[in-house]
Amino acid sequence: MTNERLLGDLQDTYYFLLTIGIPEKIELDLGKIDQWLHDAFQIDAITNIAEFTNQPAFVDAPRELGEFLYRLILFYNHLLCTSGVPIFETGKVRSFARSTEDHQVFWQAQIEIPRVDNVPVRFYQAAAKSAFNALDWFTKKDIAAHSASTLYGALWKDIIRPISTTMAPGRSSIALLESAHRLGIPYLHLGDGVFQLGWGAEARILHRSACEADSVIGARLSKSKHRTTVLLRDAGLPAPVHGVAASISEARTIAKRIGFPVVVKPDDSDRGQGVSVDVSDLSMLADAVASALENSKRRKILIERQVEGICHRVFVVGGEFLYGVSRLPRRVRGNGTDTVKQLIEKENEKEIVRPPWLSRPRIDLDEQTTKALERCGCTPEYVPNAGEEVPLRRIESNQWGGDYEDASERIHPENSRVAIRATYLLRLEVAGIDIITKDISVPWYENGAIINEVNFMPMLGVSEISKRYIPEFLRRLIKGK
Repeated sequence: MTNERLLGDLQDTYYFLLTIGIPEKIELDLGKIDQWLHDAFQIDAITNIAEFTNQPAFVDAPRELGEFLYRLILFYNHLLCTSGVPIFETGKVRSFARSTEDHQVFWQAQIEIPRVDNVPVRFYQAAAKSAFNALDWFTKKDIAAHSASTLYGALWKDIIRPISTTMAPGRSSIALLESAHRLGIPYLHLGDGVFQLGWGAEARILHRSACEADSVIGARLSKSKHRTTVLLRDAGLPAPVHGVAASISEARTIAKRIGFPVVVKPDDSDRGQGVSVDVSDLSMLADAVASALENSKRRKILIERQVEGICHRVFVVGGEFLYGVSRLPRRVRGNGTDTVKQLIEKENEKEIVRPPWLSRPRIDLDEQTTKALERCGCTPEYVPNAGEEVPLRRIESNQWGGDYEDASERIHPENSRVAIRATYLLRLEVAGIDIITKDISVPWYENGAIINEVNFMPMLGVSEISKRYIPEFLRRLIKGK
């Protein structure tokens, strides 16, 4: 049970007082909770627990209830952060004392909770109630696929979706703000998920990874792969060879002209949706065109000459190279014992306990998986050596997931240079440039590499590699940090 009251005028304080009641006779299995928090949410409930429970408010309280409260607040923070509310502190516990209500004995905690500007107070209370109910529910049940799905569905419906509608978060926002918090950079929520970082003349305004210096026109142009390609080519930068189609007949004409194999993709979608590669004849073209048209809001698709290699994302901020990654297809890593099929099953089993907002897409032994295995001479019954990686898809995409490797030290200066020129072309302060090449350490003009896309508001902080570069990203944006 939870309730809250405000500490003074909300215009004058950065905190409000949250009251949480924990039944004295609640059934607790802290080890089980810890395992679930770790496996499902990657929450470490052990490292800083002593610092939390050593607060004076816990002197007369049962230790187990104090430790449960710590886990409750960690999960509460996770729900808020997932919803786009940047809360990174466990707060100061003012009191933790026995209380009686309706003939039931509770331990009532009063906690100073950080408050984010322009976020309704009711969101904090609702998140605390849901966090308590989820942990209480979990201590009484075993997590199985169906029960986990029920719990996660309720959390999404009751908390995450309603708050997200107000906050309009992106996957980059919380990672950027958490890093700002650690660097001591103050931030202010201006509304609709837009944040001001820093004060005064050096302050910057960010929405996800975009900032106030990004060109609105450049952002608009980048939404069309075709328009971006035309601009790149006119500027003398390496660009794809493609044609624009709105029907299968137009697609056939273009494919015959530029030659197979081709890539078929929507002009106006992202995240790899509706993209087909290795389209090698007219019989394959029809399905690829149908998929691309289905994922294009404007019903406009591109038939593009396929370039050998994989996609590398080059991040540019303020006209300077930040870092680069190789975007590798989804894969399994061998252990010398299990078959590819068994490795896939184990990967899928690990995702069952994880919520949809953190889990990777399920991989099945479908036609695309079979073709990917055939390309590397494998079958589902193949037993990879320990450490051997076996790709399960032809390309990386958000639709299927993928893996990333830090390529920052391997990127040839000429490749980072053309990426920077592309950002200048579209007047973008922050951008992710996708370069397709067989070898990113070789200059683009030596191996036929192309700039595949210029991405406005690229995702940051999604992978562990990306998180490592966020502090430098913020230091470049905000002078003195």
